[in-house]
Amino acid sequence: MRSALVGMFGLTLTGSSLLVAPPAAAQDTLVVRADGPHTWGERLQLVEEVRIGVVDGDERYVFGRVAGVVPAAEGSVWVADGQAQIVRRYDESGAHLEDIGGPGDGPGEFKSIMDLAPYRGDSVAVWDAHAWRVSLFDRDGVLGRTVSAGFPGSILGGGEQFVTDTEGAFWVKGVDLDKRSDVRNAETPWIWGRTPAEGGALDTLPQAQYRIDGPYMGGQRYGLGLLRPFGVWTQTLPSPAGYLVVARNDRYAITRPLRDGRVVRIERSWSPILVERDERSQFESSAEHVTELWAGRYDFSTNIPDTKPPFWTFWIDDDARIWVARHVEAHHRPETEAERAERERLGELRGTVPPKMEWWEPVTLDLFEPNGRFLGTVVLPSSQSRPVAAHGRQLWTVEKGEYDESYVVRYRIGGGS
Repeated sequence: MRSALVGMFGLTLTGSSLLVAPPAAAQDTLVVRADGPHTWGERLQLVEEVRIGVVDGDERYVFGRVAGVVPAAEGSVWVADGQAQIVRRYDESGAHLEDIGGPGDGPGEFKSIMDLAPYRGDSVAVWDAHAWRVSLFDRDGVLGRTVSAGFPGSILGGGEQFVTDTEGAFWVKGVDLDKRSDVRNAETPWIWGRTPAEGGALDTLPQAQYRIDGPYMGGQRYGLGLLRPFGVWTQTLPSPAGYLVVARNDRYAITRPLRDGRVVRIERSWSPILVERDERSQFESSAEHVTELWAGRYDFSTNIPDTKPPFWTFWIDDDARIWVARHVEAHHRPETEAERAERERLGELRGTVPPKMEWWEPVTLDLFEPNGRFLGTVVLPSSQSRPVAAHGRQLWTVEKGEYDESYVVRYRIGGGS
């Protein structure tokens, strides 16, 4: 098994070789200042076109856990249900077409669907974490072949875990178990496993790791992931274009490699956002609550900074565009009955009830082309909206309803001026 250490500037794929970018002092860094006008215009709006899902009724439209969404070229969409262990196809209007697979160990069956990804043209790849395998289906839902990932990927939901690239390789996220017990006051040692299209040899690619400055424990669960209490961290994601994108959020900068060995650093100006008093109080309580649960195992700070870093996470879509979740001013929203019930449920499990989380930031996403061109800013309809696929001006999200039911929604990005 080859291992390629990944530094701040990720790596470049050339043919079947993995090239580690040289140290920053020894290479050219192309800085792209993305402070120009919004290419798509200001005040972009999401215009809903299709919504798939129901609270109760026809089981073909009831989702237990949406594990992945892949829009097809002809307008249909594939939706994986990680609870029912089945993949469903819907036409452009949202009408059900067919079911694919089901629970089981056999070919075309699934033990634990964690994600979907488009694959070479009109095919779709299904990542089965418990089976450690990828199942490839053609545009008609016919199983073509399966590929062993050769890597124990994460079975935890949430966040980007599975990506296919233009060379047909599979990227799977997991934990470096050899280093897991040594982690104190740092990120969990996540790694990416990259399996070639034909299977076989596996490259393990450690994420860029840096000490966490400020609190790491605690936080607030959004559809896009966990918003930690404003600490500084490094995030590494594979792009469908075949390289790793790296971001450290103590400044507004996203870095990706070029095939000639240089790197591009996309930078954008930003103004620090103050952490308001009541917002600070809730995150302090959250950090103290979780730190108490893990007492003695980690050495994390519970001190909340005065200002927020420029952003808190990012996502890469099917066109290799980068969506940056920028920190903005939070707004108060009273706790719902469902949230109160969930806190009480967790209190019974943990022996102590988590604090209320009533200050929320609107999920505000800055959108960039891979070359750094700034397209505009999109605000998701709710804190629990999760972007899962995007191509051109279409954006697919997974959203929660009043009774915690799930919907798959297609939006058109419009309204720019």
